[in-house]
Amino acid sequence: MKTFQSLCDGYTFVALLKACAQLKDVGTGSELHANISGTRLLESDIFVGNALIDMYSKCGLMNKAQEVFDSLPARDVISWTSLIAGYSKHNFAEKAMECYDQMQLTGIIPNAITYVCILKACGTSGDLDMGFEIHSEICRNGLLEKNLFLGSALIDMYAKCAISSRAEEIFNRFTARDTILWNTLIAGYADNDEGYKALHCYEMMQFDGFNPDIVTFISILKACAATGAIHKGQELHIKIAQSGLLKKEIEIENALIDMYAKCGSLNKAHKVFQGLPLRDEISWNTMIAGYTNHEDYEEAMSCVEQMQVEGFSSTDVTLVSLLDACSNIEDVKRGKKLHAEIIHRNLLKDNSAIGSAVIDMYAKCGLVDKAKEVFDKLSARNVILWTTLIAGYVQQEFAKDALDCLEKMVLEGISPNNVTYACSLKACTILGATCKGGELHAQAARSSLFKQDTTLQRTLVEMYAKSGLLSKAHEVFNTLSARDLSSWNTLMAGYAHLGDSANVLQIFEKLKRDGLQPDLSSFSHLLSVCSITGMLHSAHMFLHSMDDDYSMTPTIEHYTAIIDLYGRLGYVDMARFLVKQLPFDPDNAVWHTLLDACHRWGDLG
Repeated sequence: MKTFQSLCDGYTFVALLKACAQLKDVGTGSELHANISGTRLLESDIFVGNALIDMYSKCGLMNKAQEVFDSLPARDVISWTSLIAGYSKHNFAEKAMECYDQMQLTGIIPNAITYVCILKACGTSGDLDMGFEIHSEICRNGLLEKNLFLGSALIDMYAKCAISSRAEEIFNRFTARDTILWNTLIAGYADNDEGYKALHCYEMMQFDGFNPDIVTFISILKACAATGAIHKGQELHIKIAQSGLLKKEIEIENALIDMYAKCGSLNKAHKVFQGLPLRDEISWNTMIAGYTNHEDYEEAMSCVEQMQVEGFSSTDVTLVSLLDACSNIEDVKRGKKLHAEIIHRNLLKDNSAIGSAVIDMYAKCGLVDKAKEVFDKLSARNVILWTTLIAGYVQQEFAKDALDCLEKMVLEGISPNNVTYACSLKACTILGATCKGGELHAQAARSSLFKQDTTLQRTLVEMYAKSGLLSKAHEVFNTLSARDLSSWNTLMAGYAHLGDSANVLQIFEKLKRDGLQPDLSSFSHLLSVCSITGMLHSAHMFLHSMDDDYSMTPTIEHYTAIIDLYGRLGYVDMARFLVKQLPFDPDNAVWHTLLDACHRWGDLG
């Protein structure tokens, strides 16, 4: 041992530790650490200490990396960056950000790699506020110009925080681009379900003279899956085969299975799956998810059994996928069996994805008390778990419980995210708790979440509209960067409920000018306001327009509005005649509407 120590100097130990880091050989790395501890190198040579931190970080032993870091008499930017990089890589985002704050307090200036690592942590945790701060700091220090590595990290951070517009801004600042920069933007679009943008970006990348690599293909296949672009996916399949990547890169073949499955071509997905020379857990998971997503649960369970025969256990992804399937069909019996397996394998500990799926399964099956019981037994409760429970309460219309849950969550020091706010606002809508909704609106508006999240804004429009506060609903509506048909319909519904025909008709014309085509809900709101205000001619016109102009078949809801209109105007015989002529059996709402008309006009014959 002494001979070995005497033969090695600081340079040798650093080189050996780098090799261990690359090979992830923590055993040899630990032996080297023991040898180094027999010298005074950790006290005198910061490079050796930094190499040890890096080795343990890359091997995933963050407690050992922190231990070495804490023992160093002096630390430089590399020491801090190696530790931050380790925490970021292994998804300890909060620890990474805590280290970054401590580093700044010591007066050490971050370098470009530090910024890349901390931006990754911001993206992982969705901490957009800190991401903005880091971005500003990078610009103040003049580091962004011509630094593609930093540019990619910023694009990735904004994409992971679902702010594609900012990611585009960063990308467009670089006139000289590389494949990594293109891939980061394409992946951002694909991950945020902006598949069409990803496909367009892919075309522009090739137009710019860059050839796609394995990373590009995986992202574009994901975009095809999201948009249902199976023909484009088949073109890519051919191109990938021509590039020689098939049978060599299992990640691409797994992406192909996913694309075909999500596009509804399970036979082609199965063909790719069967053709794999070797299958990994992702291959099995993807195939099982394909079956569950298309409600072929027997094939999914058969696939699980085959997977186990081949020596693969159900992974987190598989279990979450199967629990989601149980949620969708409300199969609580099978869901309980999966829950029992999860408990037996002790998978609920520190696993928010599985915990969330179990809570969601019980809530969607109507067993909210059981969902709460599972939640209460979890030791580490993060925003995802709290939000899943809140969403479960809202779905079953236990709105007060949902808001109580939100209050407890905040008291435990957990900050709501955009989904939490959206679910809580729905609870306020159910209760008619406009004051509480206004408080949540103010809280969300203070963070960077509100301005960037159109789903959250639409939920606010719905809450204010259903509470009769149309001026507030319109105010929020006017701030929407993207107004979809659902937003317009929500506003129409609010005005229709108040009998404000002028605004309902105005909104109907505006949504058409916006390039949107009205749907069945749009016409329900139109006919509803016609009924309330006695607009018989307009009601007939809209009913005929559904078929003549939009090839829509009116539903029982639309005919009920016409029956109600006849009843309000005293045309009881016409209401009776329409009920007899309905192309489907009258439901309770139809009979109730007709009886109301008869009572109103004393026509009980």
